[in-house]
Amino acid sequence: MKPVIFFKKIIRKFFLKKEKNLLLNLSNNRRGLTRNQFLLSRPSTSENIWRKLSGFYLSLSKPPRILEYGSGISTFYHFESLRKKNGGELVSVEHSLDWYYKLKNSFQAIYSSEIPDFQETTKTDINQKKINWSFSIPFSFSENKNNLIFQYLYRPAQGRTGCGTFKEFKEYVTAPSGKFDVIIIDGRARKACIQYVLKNQLLSENGLLVLFEAGRGSSLWPKKDQLTSIYNYQPEVDILLKMGAELVDGNGFERWENWIPNRPKHKYFSDHCPGEACFWYKETIKNNGLEKPI
Repeated sequence: MKPVIFFKKIIRKFFLKKEKNLLLNLSNNRRGLTRNQFLLSRPSTSENIWRKLSGFYLSLSKPPRILEYGSGISTFYHFESLRKKNGGELVSVEHSLDWYYKLKNSFQAIYSSEIPDFQETTKTDINQKKINWSFSIPFSFSENKNNLIFQYLYRPAQGRTGCGTFKEFKEYVTAPSGKFDVIIIDGRARKACIQYVLKNQLLSENGLLVLFEAGRGSSLWPKKDQLTSIYNYQPEVDILLKMGAELVDGNGFERWENWIPNRPKHKYFSDHCPGEACFWYKETIKNNGLEKPI
């Protein structure tokens, strides 16, 4: 073996080991949130938007499979909703390693203490800096005998321009696989996520796709630094509207019923959020006995 190749391998092993230790240290040192801390907060969205979204998948006759681009307080509430429904799967994709471990450690501490048969698996790819963590609640713990599964995928970006481009967030955008009954786009690279979901038909028939902060790029959007370029979602929103989507205003992030806000008042969306979410229901029509998505 040539000396140069040998030393390159040694250096590569050194940095891979260093990277692995960094991931482990972040995992061990990142303190999570308690159940009570989650319950004292609310998702960063308006209550009418949340009720419209959660009401859809809670009304489904089957255990729903939900994809969430961008994790947060809402992830806890989605999982709790599925838990009450006694079955389903939540797949969440996150780009921030710091937040990924904070939420992972939160879920790990909460549910391992509450569920006798808590089962978790972790797959880490140091070379590509990917982490897949999941846990399940066996059907024996569920009244309806449906498994409840949470998959948490860490996919870092290669730089970031504004909200993020497909090139920068390729691993993040393309991480999900299979069909989903609900797809929530509320993280980075939202334009790329919409395009990828539609192109690859990730949404199940009669499923629901929700784009949050769909008003970005419109003249009514109050944050003037989010009107152009990669923040302008209007071309994608127009596509959804032409397919029958609905643009819904939010009634305010801090206006949840029976809740005393425990966070600073939102500068823009405390009492009203124009074009907060775009809802597209993928309905199916029958034509000569054949089903065709609208």
